[in-house]
Amino acid sequence: MGRPDTNRPVHLALRDRCYGEFLQMLQYSFVGRPLKTRATLIREMANSLREAMESARFALRGDDGEKGEQDFARFLRLLHDSARTVEFVIHHEELLREDSSFLRRFLGANLDQISENYLQVRGEQILKEIKLLASLAEGAYLELKSLNFNGLEPDERRRYAAMASSSSAGPDE
Repeated sequence: MGRPDTNRPVHLALRDRCYGEFLQMLQYSFVGRPLKTRATLIREMANSLREAMESARFALRGDDGEKGEQDFARFLRLLHDSARTVEFVIHHEELLREDSSFLRRFLGANLDQISENYLQVRGEQILKEIKLLASLAEGAYLELKSLNFNGLEPDERRRYAAMASSSSAGPDE
């Protein structure tokens, strides 16, 4: 039976690649974008974070991991939860915009008391908070990433680099 952490470099690379994809998408603004575009963008962000979380969990498997690595896994969860919140806000916005939605029927005349774009503004605000958190964590993340990479053996570094640079490889490849 092999070491439980044999694939640790692969999982670290997947974590870092998915988190990097999330950070790239985070550069896009929600302001002025159509509802469907915002829904697609936040869904992709949440998916990248989910994949980063899963890879972080697998990288920690068989090893308690360094405290910073455990903290980063928790940080990924926090970001993912926040992204999911934006997804829910956008879904509610979709419901309010549909003429035949249950929410419009249920709220009836009371719907006039809701600002037309309050949900859009709320989603944008949460996204700003996510961006702030990611920017505040940049130094700690880069330090953790460097520590992880420098702690790998030469063959593990090669495997990490190969996985980090692949575009669509899954954890089984």
